[in-house]
Amino acid sequence: MFTKEQINEILAVCEKATPGPWKVVEGKSFGVQSENRNIASCFRTENEQFIALARTVLPQLAQRVMELEGKVDPYWMNKAQELEAENAKLQATIAATQDALEEIKARCELRRQDDDAHYENYYEAKKALAAAGYGGEE
Repeated sequence: MFTKEQINEILAVCEKATPGPWKVVEGKSFGVQSENRNIASCFRTENEQFIALARTVLPQLAQRVMELEGKVDPYWMNKAQELEAENAKLQATIAATQDALEEIKARCELRRQDDDAHYENYYEAKKALAAAGYGGEE
């Protein structure tokens, strides 16, 4: 969701740009032109098409967003912003929880390795005692 400031900033940038519409001109040294003035040249036609389209569409989209936001009840706009903030907090909590779980997993792995070593020592000692005639009668 865009803030009014962001929308206004987008429109201000569009206003400062060379007037549209921009068009791609095939076979010219500058591929994007407006009013027969060179705007931009790219090595790829797709990029030239994007640049030309963005000049026309971006201000239209910004205006449409402003129109639509004007039709939305401010209560729901506030609710949407509150939910976005809550979602950001939850995402941060999830990330922190994942980090904590990874740390716990690493500790458990180390603990398991230590336990394995202790059990191995226990069984070696038990075998040695049995070989020496002490215990091991099971």
